[in-house]
Amino acid sequence: MPLIKLFLDICLFRKGPQDVPAYTVLFWFALLAFFLVGLIEAFFTGQWLEAVFKSLLEGAILLGFVWISLMVSGKPDRLLQTAIAALGTDAFISSFGIVLAVVSIFASNPINPAIQLLFLALLLWHMAVVAHILRHALSQSLVIGVMLSIVYVAFTFQMIVLLFGPPTATN
Repeated sequence: MPLIKLFLDICLFRKGPQDVPAYTVLFWFALLAFFLVGLIEAFFTGQWLEAVFKSLLEGAILLGFVWISLMVSGKPDRLLQTAIAALGTDAFISSFGIVLAVVSIFASNPINPAIQLLFLALLLWHMAVVAHILRHALSQSLVIGVMLSIVYVAFTFQMIVLLFGPPTATN
């Protein structure tokens, strides 16, 4: 529970990546959580192989983006904590997305505007959390964190569309 509380505190902007213990085992746990959330999503969409590849791609992009950002800013020593914070908070926020996906599947109207609005709210929350993490990890302003977060999300989305096609109501 302390680990979930830590990720919740980061998602609520109370803590930052600097508050994450730099333990390799914690990195592997966060990475596992990140991938498990992707596989749980696959259970509800029925597209197992695609979900596995999407999770691998998203994980690689996330870790690559964090690594490049820290290398360019001259702060490579912050990689482990930042990666744990990014993976853990992504898994935390994405778990709410799974709940929304289940509700959407069983809703009379799967393209319900209220559900779509909640998905948008989750995306914006995720972007804000990524901005918060990068801001602290890079010792930069919130504006820089927001700009990097937008670049990260846009790049990830473009790569997924390029490799898997545009999203539809079923994926």
